[in-house]
Amino acid sequence: MTSFAVLYLPYSLIGPFAGVFIDRWSRRQIMLWTALLRSGFAGLTAIFLVTGARHLPIWLAALVVLGVNRFFLSSLSAALPHVVQDDELIMANSVGPTSGTVMAFIGGIISDVYGSAQRAECPSIADAADSSKRWG
Repeated sequence: MTSFAVLYLPYSLIGPFAGVFIDRWSRRQIMLWTALLRSGFAGLTAIFLVTGARHLPIWLAALVVLGVNRFFLSSLSAALPHVVQDDELIMANSVGPTSGTVMAFIGGIISDVYGSAQRAECPSIADAADSSKRWG
């Protein structure tokens, strides 16, 4: 249940108000800073996972990643009419979210395959992290 809340909380709390800030701030700056913040917090989430942190730190980090991502996606949608011709706007609005979903799905599959291979060679995540230091 908590994972469900973490997934949808940014859409419910940040989504309705994101447009107000996006209209007042530079979309280019929003997209730059949210991309940097999102990658930083995604890295922090990965560190939490590798070090064996339990529920709360992982949920909070994922919540921040999704919240920042909400601003990024809203800015992307708001900027599309300025960079795409009017006759291609409907296609551009559908390709952006769909390609993100497809890439997230492919990333999940790659992660699962890589994780399965790591688990076959190393009995724990800590051993996998230690082994990756030796191999890489």
